[in-house]
Amino acid sequence: MKLAIFGATGRSGRPLVSQALARGDDVTVLVRDAARLPQSDPNLHVITGDAHDPEAVRQTVAGAHAVISVLGHRRGAGYKVLRVGSANIVTAMQETGVRRLVVLSITAVRDPRDRPRLVDRLLETVGRVLAAGVYADHMGQAATLRNSNLEWTIVRAPLLTERPHTGSYHVGHMGDGLGARVSRADVAEFLLQQVTDTTYIGRAPLVGA
Repeated sequence: MKLAIFGATGRSGRPLVSQALARGDDVTVLVRDAARLPQSDPNLHVITGDAHDPEAVRQTVAGAHAVISVLGHRRGAGYKVLRVGSANIVTAMQETGVRRLVVLSITAVRDPRDRPRLVDRLLETVGRVLAAGVYADHMGQAATLRNSNLEWTIVRAPLLTERPHTGSYHVGHMGDGLGARVSRADVAEFLLQQVTDTTYIGRAPLVGA
């Protein structure tokens, strides 16, 4: 499987790339600084650039069977990383004929199957106030995917931890009683499964421990 991965040097990106290579995938990543990429593998292809650069994104996507984005926010980068990056990714996929797109997002992005509790609604309200830029960027990314003609899945996760991969996690929607924490390594496994699993196309499943 040929994969294009965005956000490869981030905390969620590192276990994602490692697991993709371990299962034998051919992986192309777009990174600003190749020195921050801990992996070295014959099946790992590195393009130096930024997700804000449409041409660099297009080079990364071209020839892939699927695209996974775990782009995130870093200090001083502003709050348009996801909106601009996702718009470039969607455009590049449409131009190159790649159909499958899986992205990592937050619980504030809603799925019609959610049954949020009062505490969930309160936390979302607080998040909108205290992290308005991050919230708006995730909402913008979700809107970009939903308005596209791609086979997209938005994978949502609660508090992400650095704990090792367990393979023991649950998938559902808000209100299903899922755990409030999950490891980035377990989320990486689920993200990779979505490349070929059609269950959640056009949906936003929630992953919890």
